[in-house]
Amino acid sequence: MKRCLVLLFLAASTLLAQPSGIDAGGGRVLEMISAYRITRMTQELGLADTQIAAILPRLRERDSIEIVYRKEQAADYSRLETEVSRRSPNDRKIAEIMERMQERERVYTEEIERIRSEILQALSVEQQAGFIVFEVKFEKEIKDLIERVRGGYGNEERENNQPRRNR
Repeated sequence: MKRCLVLLFLAASTLLAQPSGIDAGGGRVLEMISAYRITRMTQELGLADTQIAAILPRLRERDSIEIVYRKEQAADYSRLETEVSRRSPNDRKIAEIMERMQERERVYTEEIERIRSEILQALSVEQQAGFIVFEVKFEKEIKDLIERVRGGYGNEERENNQPRRNR
């Protein structure tokens, strides 16, 4: 388990060293995180081979949708930021960008919900509950790992809900 965390840490550090969230080098790291997620999920939920076969394509589809969504949202955010910072911002352009971002978010949310529903259908009731708990815990683990890699505050500060200090 520690070996997996160390490898994940090293892989995530290369992703986090990049200026943007997802770029050419980040794809490999996201693949590694996805593989680690699947391995852990299989172990923790006690998934049968048939369940893995049913779930794996859905998880990959979800990851792919999320990557595209985040890239497109980041690009529009950059466009929005540029437009707002101009001396005389174009209200029509700003409205178009915001509308596009909201529509993309709506479609993304629907797609993720559809995939989640398909995943849950392949699981027993107990496994469904375990899946929901696992997803939340795993995302928190990854966020904590990213925070540590970026040099965020330590565990003692996190427990005391101290704000992050500039370093």
